[in-house]
Amino acid sequence: MSTIPSITAAEFDARVLVESELRPVLVDIWAPWCGPCQTLAPILEALAQEQGTALAVVKINSDEEPELAQLLGVSSIPDVRIFRNGAQVDRFVGVEGLEQIRARVARHRSSPADAAAQRAAEALSAGDVDAAGQHALSALVEDALHPLALATLARACLAKGDRSAARQAHERLLATPGGADHPQAQALNIALQRAEERAALVDAPAGSSEARYALALDHAAAGDYEAACEELLAIIAKDKQWQDGAARARLLEIFDELGKGHPTAEAARRRLGMLLF
Repeated sequence: MSTIPSITAAEFDARVLVESELRPVLVDIWAPWCGPCQTLAPILEALAQEQGTALAVVKINSDEEPELAQLLGVSSIPDVRIFRNGAQVDRFVGVEGLEQIRARVARHRSSPADAAAQRAAEALSAGDVDAAGQHALSALVEDALHPLALATLARACLAKGDRSAARQAHERLLATPGGADHPQAQALNIALQRAEERAALVDAPAGSSEARYALALDHAAAGDYEAACEELLAIIAKDKQWQDGAARARLLEIFDELGKGHPTAEAARRRLGMLLF
């Protein structure tokens, strides 16, 4: 039985693109009826065991995920891709030996910049903003265009309230090759917009719609979506068209972020419907 995990289209971004920011990710696109795929399987199993945590190896069953296979442009299997820093960096079709594949992976192993950027991302996830910024800057000394380092630096600056530095790091990220398609680019842009909105409301009188909106942004940023929805619904109850419908627009964004069927989103959606209609 294979020890290499299979992934779905819904998992592709997180398990491949985002994960490739931390280490190379090898993706094996296969099907159960494919003879060469069965030949390649034990080679990839051996590679995965040999590389350990230095390499992520995943499988995509093209029969079960035909739309993903089509999106990736698969025309023949086995089709093996290597992803690094959010992008495909290598590919081969058919069967190759362990030494050949090992050499391909070696070309995309972590550099000093990769290692520092990974430490930065881990520090930020642990809430150590200062360490995250320091590690990100160390990575950028090695590679001034390192995407993960720039993204992490932007997030660290934003967490410290330095919107100008965060914006500069974000702009540098967008200027890198493929930067606009970086997994964190869009989320960063939204976070920067929210920070600008929040800054504009800092002196709003307590209890005003402006103050409630600022609280909603703070709650959402902290992951307290229920409290954020409460503030936004209170604004809509008072003035449906406040700031050209800004409260309703943010509420709809929260619904999208939470996903269909989430109890907080569904409860707020029902209340929104009663307020509007």
